[in-house]
Amino acid sequence: IALTILEYSTVSAIKNPIISGWNPDPAILLVGYEYYIATSAFECFPGIPIYKSRDLENWGLFSHAFTEPQSLQLYG
Repeated sequence: IALTILEYSTVSAIKNPIISGWNPDPAILLVGYEYYIATSAFECFPGIPIYKSRDLENWGLFSHAFTEPQSLQLYG
């Protein structure tokens, strides 16, 4: 009787959404070992939030692209 031992590796998946809330049209960039996502949230100030991650799963708010009120006109 031949005995075969199989080694199983666990495969994990990242659950969507990776960033909760309203974050449309993400654009991602890798700089060194850190990932950055900018989203097109123009509806509120400060505008265009930028998130940072090292593992593509855990994201934190890093900054905003528009931090000056005159940079983002929120009226018609």
